[in-house]
Amino acid sequence: MIVELIPMRYESGQPTLMRNTLLRRISQGKQLKTENRQLTTDNPTPTLLLLFLYLCLVMLSKKEIKIIRSLKQKKFRKQEQAFVVEGEKSVKELLSGNFEVRKILYTPRMSGTAAAISTIECVEVDEHTMQSLSSLSTAAGIMAVVNIPQREGGFSHKPELILALDRITDPGNLGTIIRTADWFGITHILCSEDTVDLYNPKTIQSTMGSFIRVSVSYVPLVKTLTQLKSDYRILGLDMKGTDIGSAKSNVRKVVVTGSESNGISKEVYEIIDEYITIPVHQENSYRRPESLNASIATAIACYELTKN
Repeated sequence: MIVELIPMRYESGQPTLMRNTLLRRISQGKQLKTENRQLTTDNPTPTLLLLFLYLCLVMLSKKEIKIIRSLKQKKFRKQEQAFVVEGEKSVKELLSGNFEVRKILYTPRMSGTAAAISTIECVEVDEHTMQSLSSLSTAAGIMAVVNIPQREGGFSHKPELILALDRITDPGNLGTIIRTADWFGITHILCSEDTVDLYNPKTIQSTMGSFIRVSVSYVPLVKTLTQLKSDYRILGLDMKGTDIGSAKSNVRKVVVTGSESNGISKEVYEIIDEYITIPVHQENSYRRPESLNASIATAIACYELTKN
Protein backbone atom coordinates (compact mmCIF):
# COMPACT_ATOMS: atom_id res chain seq x y z
CA MET A 1 0.00 0.00 0.00
CA ILE A 2 1.36 3.42 -0.99
CA VAL A 3 1.37 6.23 1.59
CA GLU A 4 1.77 9.87 0.52
CA LEU A 5 4.18 12.11 2.44
CA ILE A 6 2.84 15.35 3.95
CA PRO A 7 4.88 18.48 2.98
CA MET A 8 7.74 18.69 5.46
CA ARG A 9 8.14 22.46 5.41
CA TYR A 10 5.59 25.22 5.56
CA GLU A 11 5.66 27.62 2.62
CA SER A 12 3.78 30.90 2.50
CA GLY A 13 0.39 30.45 0.88
CA GLN A 14 0.52 26.65 1.10
CA PRO A 15 -2.19 24.94 3.19
CA THR A 16 -0.90 23.86 6.56
CA LEU A 17 -1.62 20.20 7.31
CA MET A 18 -2.38 19.41 10.93
CA ARG A 19 -0.98 16.57 12.97
CA ASN A 20 -4.33 14.79 13.12
CA THR A 21 -4.54 14.97 9.29
CA LEU A 22 -1.27 13.08 9.02
CA LEU A 23 -2.37 10.47 11.50
CA ARG A 24 -5.69 10.03 9.73
CA ARG A 25 -4.07 9.59 6.33
CA ILE A 26 -1.63 7.04 7.65
CA SER A 27 -4.39 5.12 9.40
CA GLN A 28 -6.45 5.12 6.19
CA GLY A 29 -3.49 4.00 4.10
CA LYS A 30 -3.77 6.95 1.70
CA GLN A 31 -0.92 7.90 -0.56
CA LEU A 32 1.63 10.32 0.88
CA LYS A 33 4.27 11.92 -1.36
CA THR A 34 7.45 13.95 -1.15
CA GLU A 35 9.11 15.62 -4.10
CA ASN A 36 11.41 12.69 -4.76
CA ARG A 37 10.14 9.54 -3.06
CA GLN A 38 7.24 7.49 -1.81
CA LEU A 39 6.83 5.33 1.26
CA THR A 40 4.79 2.16 1.66
CA THR A 41 3.12 0.71 4.70
CA ASP A 42 4.56 -2.71 3.80
CA ASN A 43 7.57 -1.56 5.76
CA PRO A 44 6.19 0.56 8.64
CA THR A 45 9.57 1.83 9.83
CA PRO A 46 9.91 4.66 7.26
CA THR A 47 6.34 5.78 7.95
CA LEU A 48 6.89 5.89 11.70
CA LEU A 49 10.14 7.76 11.13
CA LEU A 50 8.30 10.23 8.91
CA LEU A 51 5.66 10.74 11.57
CA PHE A 52 8.34 11.35 14.19
CA LEU A 53 10.15 13.85 11.96
CA TYR A 54 6.93 15.64 11.09
CA LEU A 55 5.88 15.97 14.70
CA CYS A 56 9.30 17.40 15.52
CA LEU A 57 9.02 19.92 12.71
CA VAL A 58 5.63 21.24 13.82
CA MET A 59 6.74 21.66 17.43
CA LEU A 60 8.00 25.00 18.69
CA SER A 61 11.70 25.19 19.43
CA LYS A 62 12.93 26.48 22.77
CA LYS A 63 14.17 29.59 20.96
CA GLU A 64 10.73 30.26 19.45
CA ILE A 65 9.05 29.78 22.82
CA LYS A 66 11.48 32.22 24.41
CA ILE A 67 10.86 34.84 21.70
CA ILE A 68 7.07 34.56 21.88
CA ARG A 69 7.12 34.73 25.68
CA SER A 70 9.36 37.82 25.51
CA LEU A 71 6.71 39.69 23.49
CA LYS A 72 4.93 40.43 26.77
CA GLN A 73 7.54 43.20 27.21
CA LYS A 74 7.64 46.36 25.12
CA LYS A 75 11.40 46.34 24.48
CA PHE A 76 11.23 42.87 22.96
CA ARG A 77 8.13 43.71 20.91
CA LYS A 78 10.11 46.61 19.49
CA GLN A 79 13.15 44.41 18.93
CA GLU A 80 11.21 41.61 17.21
CA GLN A 81 8.69 43.98 15.58
CA ALA A 82 5.95 41.57 16.61
CA PHE A 83 3.08 41.24 19.07
CA VAL A 84 0.60 38.59 20.19
CA VAL A 85 -3.17 38.40 19.74
CA GLU A 86 -5.10 35.91 21.90
CA GLY A 87 -8.61 34.50 21.68
CA GLU A 88 -10.69 32.91 18.94
CA LYS A 89 -12.74 36.04 18.14
CA SER A 90 -9.75 38.36 17.93
CA VAL A 91 -7.69 35.90 15.86
CA LYS A 92 -10.56 35.43 13.39
CA GLU A 93 -11.00 39.20 13.04
CA LEU A 94 -7.25 39.58 12.62
CA LEU A 95 -7.28 37.23 9.63
CA SER A 96 -9.86 39.43 7.91
CA GLY A 97 -7.68 42.53 8.28
CA ASN A 98 -4.45 43.70 6.68
CA PHE A 99 -2.06 42.48 9.37
CA GLU A 100 0.75 40.09 8.50
CA VAL A 101 0.46 37.01 10.71
CA ARG A 102 3.65 35.02 11.25
CA LYS A 103 2.26 31.99 13.01
CA ILE A 104 -0.81 30.71 14.83
CA LEU A 105 -0.51 28.54 17.94
CA TYR A 106 -3.40 26.46 19.20
CA THR A 107 -4.19 23.70 21.68
CA PRO A 108 -6.07 20.50 20.79
CA ARG A 109 -9.39 21.97 21.93
CA MET A 110 -9.06 24.66 19.24
CA SER A 111 -8.04 22.28 16.44
CA GLY A 112 -11.34 22.84 14.63
CA THR A 113 -10.67 26.57 14.36
CA ALA A 114 -7.06 26.01 13.30
CA ALA A 115 -8.06 23.46 10.66
CA ALA A 116 -10.07 26.14 8.84
CA ILE A 117 -6.96 28.34 8.43
CA SER A 118 -5.20 27.33 5.23
CA THR A 119 -2.72 30.08 4.39
CA ILE A 120 -0.84 30.59 7.67
CA GLU A 121 1.42 28.23 9.57
CA CYS A 122 -0.48 26.69 12.46
CA VAL A 123 1.34 24.88 15.26
CA GLU A 124 -0.33 22.74 17.89
CA VAL A 125 1.01 23.11 21.44
CA ASP A 126 -0.05 21.54 24.71
CA GLU A 127 -2.05 23.43 27.31
CA HIS A 128 0.96 23.92 29.60
CA THR A 129 3.01 25.57 26.83
CA MET A 130 0.09 27.76 25.78
CA GLN A 131 -0.43 28.93 29.36
CA SER A 132 3.26 29.80 29.68
CA LEU A 133 3.02 31.95 26.55
CA SER A 134 -0.30 33.57 27.44
CA SER A 135 -0.81 36.87 29.24
CA LEU A 136 -4.24 35.72 30.42
CA SER A 137 -4.93 34.04 33.75
CA THR A 138 -6.51 31.23 31.72
CA ALA A 139 -5.18 30.84 28.19
CA ALA A 140 -7.75 31.12 25.40
CA GLY A 141 -6.32 28.13 23.52
CA ILE A 142 -5.34 30.03 20.37
CA MET A 143 -2.97 32.92 19.68
CA ALA A 144 -1.39 34.63 16.71
CA VAL A 145 2.10 36.07 16.42
CA VAL A 146 1.76 39.19 14.28
CA ASN A 147 4.16 41.64 12.63
CA ILE A 148 3.85 45.22 13.87
CA PRO A 149 2.70 47.23 10.85
CA GLN A 150 4.52 50.30 9.63
CA ARG A 151 1.88 52.98 10.10
CA GLU A 152 1.91 56.04 7.88
CA GLY A 153 1.46 59.46 9.45
CA GLY A 154 -1.37 61.85 8.61
CA PHE A 155 -4.96 61.23 7.51
CA SER A 156 -6.25 60.12 4.13
CA HIS A 157 -9.29 62.33 4.86
CA LYS A 158 -10.40 64.74 7.57
CA PRO A 159 -12.55 62.81 10.06
CA GLU A 160 -15.22 64.75 11.93
CA LEU A 161 -14.00 63.60 15.35
CA ILE A 162 -10.54 62.53 16.51
CA LEU A 163 -9.56 61.30 19.96
CA ALA A 164 -6.25 62.38 21.51
CA LEU A 165 -4.82 60.61 24.55
CA ASP A 166 -2.31 62.39 26.76
CA ARG A 167 -0.15 60.08 28.94
CA ILE A 168 -2.72 57.30 29.39
CA THR A 169 -0.80 54.64 31.32
CA ASP A 170 -3.32 51.86 31.92
CA PRO A 171 -3.41 49.32 29.05
CA GLY A 172 -6.98 48.34 29.90
CA ASN A 173 -8.12 51.94 29.58
CA LEU A 174 -6.39 52.35 26.22
CA GLY A 175 -7.94 49.13 24.92
CA THR A 176 -11.40 50.15 26.10
CA ILE A 177 -11.06 53.58 24.47
CA ILE A 178 -10.08 51.94 21.17
CA ARG A 179 -13.08 49.62 21.40
CA THR A 180 -15.35 52.58 22.24
CA ALA A 181 -14.02 54.57 19.28
CA ASP A 182 -14.77 51.62 17.01
CA TRP A 183 -18.35 51.46 18.35
CA PHE A 184 -18.97 55.13 17.56
CA GLY A 185 -17.31 55.00 14.15
CA ILE A 186 -14.26 57.02 15.20
CA THR A 187 -11.35 55.82 13.10
CA HIS A 188 -8.36 57.84 14.39
CA ILE A 189 -6.73 58.12 17.80
CA LEU A 190 -3.63 60.20 18.50
CA CYS A 191 -1.48 59.21 21.48
CA SER A 192 1.28 61.11 23.20
CA GLU A 193 4.59 59.31 22.92
CA ASP A 194 4.47 58.40 26.63
CA THR A 195 1.04 56.77 26.41
CA VAL A 196 0.99 53.01 27.07
CA ASP A 197 1.92 50.80 24.13
CA LEU A 198 -0.89 49.78 21.77
CA TYR A 199 0.65 46.31 21.44
CA ASN A 200 0.74 45.62 25.17
CA PRO A 201 -1.09 42.25 25.51
CA LYS A 202 -3.62 43.75 27.94
CA THR A 203 -4.36 46.60 25.52
CA ILE A 204 -4.86 44.25 22.59
CA GLN A 205 -7.08 41.98 24.68
CA SER A 206 -9.19 44.92 25.89
CA THR A 207 -9.86 46.11 22.33
CA MET A 208 -11.63 42.80 21.51
CA GLY A 209 -10.40 43.11 17.92
CA SER A 210 -11.16 46.82 17.45
CA PHE A 211 -7.46 47.66 17.04
CA ILE A 212 -7.83 46.21 13.54
CA ARG A 213 -10.26 48.97 12.46
CA VAL A 214 -9.03 51.98 14.45
CA SER A 215 -5.82 53.77 13.48
CA VAL A 216 -3.69 54.54 16.55
CA SER A 217 -0.71 56.86 16.05
CA TYR A 218 1.99 57.89 18.54
CA VAL A 219 2.93 61.50 17.88
CA PRO A 220 4.48 64.55 19.55
CA LEU A 221 1.06 65.62 20.80
CA VAL A 222 1.60 69.36 21.30
CA LYS A 223 3.07 69.79 17.81
CA THR A 224 0.37 67.64 16.17
CA LEU A 225 -2.54 69.37 17.93
CA THR A 226 -1.09 72.78 17.06
CA GLN A 227 -1.01 71.77 13.39
CA LEU A 228 -4.62 70.54 13.56
CA LYS A 229 -5.95 73.80 15.07
CA SER A 230 -6.46 75.32 11.60
CA ASP A 231 -9.09 72.67 10.79
CA TYR A 232 -10.23 71.41 14.20
CA ARG A 233 -11.49 72.76 17.49
CA ILE A 234 -9.43 71.21 20.30
CA LEU A 235 -11.57 70.14 23.28
CA GLY A 236 -10.13 68.97 26.58
CA LEU A 237 -11.97 66.83 29.12
CA ASP A 238 -11.55 68.59 32.44
CA MET A 239 -13.47 68.65 35.73
CA LYS A 240 -13.58 72.47 35.62
CA GLY A 241 -14.82 72.68 32.04
CA THR A 242 -18.24 73.74 30.76
CA ASP A 243 -21.08 71.29 30.16
CA ILE A 244 -20.22 69.02 27.23
CA GLY A 245 -23.62 69.93 25.74
CA SER A 246 -22.22 73.33 24.77
CA ALA A 247 -19.69 71.70 22.45
CA LYS A 248 -22.22 70.28 20.00
CA SER A 249 -21.34 72.53 17.09
CA ASN A 250 -20.84 71.45 13.50
CA VAL A 251 -17.07 72.01 13.46
CA ARG A 252 -14.55 69.20 13.36
CA LYS A 253 -13.26 68.34 16.82
CA VAL A 254 -10.35 66.70 18.62
CA VAL A 255 -11.23 65.50 22.13
CA VAL A 256 -8.25 65.24 24.48
CA THR A 257 -8.33 62.84 27.44
CA GLY A 258 -5.60 63.18 30.07
CA SER A 259 -3.93 60.62 32.29
CA GLU A 260 -5.86 58.73 34.94
CA SER A 261 -4.07 60.40 37.85
CA ASN A 262 -2.90 63.83 36.61
CA GLY A 263 -5.25 64.77 33.80
CA ILE A 264 -4.08 66.72 30.78
CA SER A 265 -0.44 67.80 30.87
CA LYS A 266 0.40 71.50 31.21
CA GLU A 267 1.93 71.67 27.72
CA VAL A 268 -1.20 70.26 26.06
CA TYR A 269 -3.55 72.17 28.39
CA GLU A 270 -2.24 75.49 27.11
CA ILE A 271 -3.22 74.87 23.47
CA ILE A 272 -6.77 73.60 24.08
CA ASP A 273 -9.56 75.80 22.68
CA GLU A 274 -12.31 74.74 25.08
CA TYR A 275 -12.50 72.67 28.24
CA ILE A 276 -15.55 70.45 28.62
CA THR A 277 -16.85 68.30 31.46
CA ILE A 278 -19.47 65.64 32.04
CA PRO A 279 -21.79 67.20 34.64
CA VAL A 280 -22.50 65.28 37.82
CA HIS A 281 -26.09 64.34 38.53
CA GLN A 282 -27.57 67.09 40.72
CA GLU A 283 -28.91 64.70 43.35
CA ASN A 284 -25.40 63.35 43.77
CA SER A 285 -23.55 66.66 43.76
CA TYR A 286 -22.51 66.44 47.43
CA ARG A 287 -21.62 62.75 47.43
CA ARG A 288 -19.71 61.72 44.37
CA PRO A 289 -16.47 60.08 43.22
CA GLU A 290 -13.53 62.37 42.70
CA SER A 291 -13.61 61.76 38.94
CA LEU A 292 -14.66 59.38 36.19
CA ASN A 293 -12.39 56.67 34.84
CA ALA A 294 -10.57 57.92 31.71
CA SER A 295 -12.16 55.36 29.43
CA ILE A 296 -15.66 55.97 30.84
CA ALA A 297 -15.33 59.74 30.44
CA THR A 298 -14.12 59.29 26.87
CA ALA A 299 -17.02 56.94 26.09
CA ILE A 300 -19.59 59.45 27.35
CA ALA A 301 -17.92 62.22 25.37
CA CYS A 302 -18.01 60.06 22.21
CA TYR A 303 -21.71 59.44 22.73
CA GLU A 304 -22.55 63.09 23.33
CA LEU A 305 -20.51 64.38 20.41
CA THR A 306 -21.70 61.82 17.82
CA LYS A 307 -25.37 61.27 18.67
CA ASN A 308 -26.59 64.18 16.54
